[in-house]
Amino acid sequence: MQFPAELKYTKDHEWIKVEGNVATIGITDFAQGELGDIVYIDINTVGQTLAAEAVFGTVEAVKTVSDLFLPVAGTILEINPTLGNQPELVNTDPYGAGWMVKVTIANAADVDALLTSEAYSQLVHESFYMKTLFWVVAEVLLVFVLLSLPGDNFSSHAKLFGDFPIDKLVHVLLFGSLSMSFFVYFERGNKPFLKTVRAKALILIVCILYGIGMEYYQKYYVPSRGFEVADMLADAVGAILALPLFEKIKKMGSN
Repeated sequence: MQFPAELKYTKDHEWIKVEGNVATIGITDFAQGELGDIVYIDINTVGQTLAAEAVFGTVEAVKTVSDLFLPVAGTILEINPTLGNQPELVNTDPYGAGWMVKVTIANAADVDALLTSEAYSQLVHESFYMKTLFWVVAEVLLVFVLLSLPGDNFSSHAKLFGDFPIDKLVHVLLFGSLSMSFFVYFERGNKPFLKTVRAKALILIVCILYGIGMEYYQKYYVPSRGFEVADMLADAVGAILALPLFEKIKKMGSN
C-alpha cells in the first residue's frame, strides 16, 4: 500500500490534495483494497456547501456500500466524470485517475487538522495489526476447542488416501493455519526482530510446543482421544509447511 507524502488523510480513509483554495479528494489505497472491486460511485452533491466530515456521496463495491466523508468544509465544485463509466479506476489508480471530487476550502484550519502520510500509515498499520491479533487468538482457541472434543468413530476410522486418517489432515491444516496467522502478525510488527529468521523459527517452536502440550492435555483430560505421536508429527508438519507458503504469498504480494 502507498500513501503519498504530499497528500493529507482522514481517519475515514479519504485523501486530499490541496492546490491553492481548491482540494481534490478521493479514497486511499487501503480503503479501495478493503472495499474490493468497486462497481458504482454515487455523488449528487455538486454545488452544495457541506461541513467537514459530512457525507458527500457513496461508493458501492461488490460486497458492500460505504459512505464518503468530506475531509474539509467547503463547496463541491465538480465530480470526476470518468468514474461514471469506469468506477474501477478507484481500484487501479486511487490517487490519480480515480479521484472523486474537487471542492473549495472554506476553512484552511481543517487541512491542518488532517493526518500526514506517516500518521495515516501508522493508523492503517495498527488497524491491520489488531485484526490479525484477533485471528491469532481465535486460531489458538479454535485449536484448543477442536482438540478438546471427545474422540469418535469418524476421527478414528475415516481414511483419506489409503491408510492416511482424515484427523491427521485436520491437524496439519489447523496448525498450518495457526502458524500462518502468527507469521502475518509478526510480519506487520514495527520491530525489526519480528521479521527475522529467528522470529519465524520461534513461531514454529511455539506452535510445535503447543501441539505437544495439547497431546498431553488430551492424555489427562480427554481420555477418549488419548496421546498420539502421529498427531504431534502432523501438527509439526502443518506448522512447518506454512512457512514456505507464507513466503510465497508475501513474494506474490510484493510483485
